[in-house]
Amino acid sequence: PERRATTRRYAIGVAVVQLGWILRLLLPAEWGVVTFLVLALADLAVPVWAERRGLTPWHPRHIAERYGLFTIILLGEGVLAATNAVQTALAEGLTAQLVTVALAGLLLLVGLWWTYFLEPAAEGLQRHREWSFYWGYGHYLLFAALAAVGVALEVAVEAITHPIEIPDVAVGYVLAVPVAAALILLWVLYLPFSVRAEIPPWLLLPGAGLILLAPLAVGQIGVPGVVVAVTVVVAAIVAGTTAVRRPVPRDEG
Repeated sequence: PERRATTRRYAIGVAVVQLGWILRLLLPAEWGVVTFLVLALADLAVPVWAERRGLTPWHPRHIAERYGLFTIILLGEGVLAATNAVQTALAEGLTAQLVTVALAGLLLLVGLWWTYFLEPAAEGLQRHREWSFYWGYGHYLLFAALAAVGVALEVAVEAITHPIEIPDVAVGYVLAVPVAAALILLWVLYLPFSVRAEIPPWLLLPGAGLILLAPLAVGQIGVPGVVVAVTVVVAAIVAGTTAVRRPVPRDEG
């Protein structure tokens, strides 16, 4: 009974928004973007509205695992996107530049995976449940950045195999911006959870800055060199954090 008001709000909110998605199919095509944004925001607002009548119990480790698994899925999509791009390019011949981008891109995605799991999400959520919406909704931005990395690797492969209409420095920033954003968002998401973040800001924030500077050297190192430089910085953040990290007390609850 103590959860009835909250669950009713969820039932009403979800049903109304789902009806909106169905009715959207009847609207003119030119309304597509606006109606999508409105309904997406409505979808996101339902939990906030429903939980105002009483918070639903949730298990920090389970929630952290769910978000972690979705992060892995997104990084896997990045691997798939880069693989598809390389397979297409291989039809025209194998080159050193293609091999460099393929290997560095794979290592970059592994580095981002490793970086994400360096932070003890479950422990932070256990200690600070009041920040759950901040952490949960903040992941939408992180997910967007990680998805963009896969697209950026496709663009990099395209740039070294075919003439494209954007300059090489722009190709570099297509990769550098989402990678830097993902690193900064990791710091922002976990900032409220502890006095000292697991990934030191003095390592992470300058690393993001170096990544944003890397495309400026594209004239000397080329697009493959930018991919390698971004990957090296992420690897250095992982290595540096692993070297200086403190033991994290594990909650067995």
